[in-house]
Amino acid sequence: MGQQKAHGIIVYSYGTSHRDKKPGLKLPPLAAAARRLQEESARLGEIFAPRISPPRLQSQGRRTTDYYVLKNPSHPSVLVELGFLTNPTERRKLTQPAYQKKLSDILAKGIEAYLTGL
Repeated sequence: MGQQKAHGIIVYSYGTSHRDKKPGLKLPPLAAAARRLQEESARLGEIFAPRISPPRLQSQGRRTTDYYVLKNPSHPSVLVELGFLTNPTERRKLTQPAYQKKLSDILAKGIEAYLTGL
């Protein structure tokens, strides 16, 4: 039942997990090259997050997490969760071509803003 209430879009970048409640917990240090990628990934997340904020879309903002897909990328990366299929309202929206177009336009503009240094 609780999953039906989950909603919104979340932009994740690599860092201490938002799920971990232990104060002061830190991830192991990364090598210099990986640290630069982490910093660029955080910048990419900072660019994406405002583009999906209201009034455009319902957003939960940017979070950090230690998901494996973000841990050792070969290029700057973020994970964008575009909605929750367990939420009936979001599931309906996600099947609508106009909403899909809106999402893809926002993602494309975020990538463009990152690449042009905006």
